[in-house]
Amino acid sequence: LTFSDRLTIRTNTVDLDSLRKLPKGTFGKAYAKFLDKYGYSPDERHYVRFVDDPDLSYVMLRYREIHDLVHTLLGQPTDMLGEVVVKWVEGIQTLLPMCLTGGYFGSLRLAPKQTECFVRSHLEYAIRTGREARFLMCVYFEEHWEDNLEDFRSSLNIQSPPPPRKLD
Repeated sequence: LTFSDRLTIRTNTVDLDSLRKLPKGTFGKAYAKFLDKYGYSPDERHYVRFVDDPDLSYVMLRYREIHDLVHTLLGQPTDMLGEVVVKWVEGIQTLLPMCLTGGYFGSLRLAPKQTECFVRSHLEYAIRTGREARFLMCVYFEEHWEDNLEDFRSSLNIQSPPPPRKLD
């Protein structure tokens, strides 16, 4: 991915209906399923304001737009625990203060059962993934919709996520 590409993830650039029709187990199908499950749209990501440098503005927009793709890759829901895991990975990779503080302070706000789950498996997973995975900001996600999700994770040096947790 290069600055000159200036790719965006919006409904006018990504055919979500086509992604929904992809075979089960593909990255694109998993992403569409994630969006549908939570009622999200890629168009909900706000454009960057108050950043005069066009390159930096694009980097921040790309960061916002790939957030749900990172959720999909990491197999994390959008509950507090899932968001904290994603923020830890993003923070370790980008060193953006909003990610680092979101991961740290978010982990302090977890419910007791979520905290136990986070400490037992998800924190290690987030740290390992943040440190060892390919830099996700530079991934050309748009070329991988049809890839098998597990194979795509492997190509990025991302291990399968911890098993789903029962917090009830």
